[in-house]
Amino acid sequence: MESWAVEVGPPSTRYPLMPLPARVAMMPSAATFRTRLSAHERWRAVTAPHLVALVRAGARFEKGHIAERPEVAAA
Repeated sequence: MESWAVEVGPPSTRYPLMPLPARVAMMPSAATFRTRLSAHERWRAVTAPHLVALVRAGARFEKGHIAERPEVAAA
C-alpha cells in the first residue's frame, strides 16, 4: 500500500500573510533620491544667461572658451 504525503495545517503561499516592513515601501523613493542626487552632481545651473544665446546660435565652447569655427568655402 502506498503512503501519500498529507499536509497538516494551512496551505503554504508564495506571499507572506503579514505586511512588509516600512523600509521596503520606502525603497522607490530612495532610488529616486539617489538618481536625483547623482544628476545634481553632474548638472550645473546656468550662471551666464548671456552665453545661452550664443549656444542657441550654434557657438561651441571648449574648456570654457568659445571655439572658432573653421570657415566654410562658398561653392
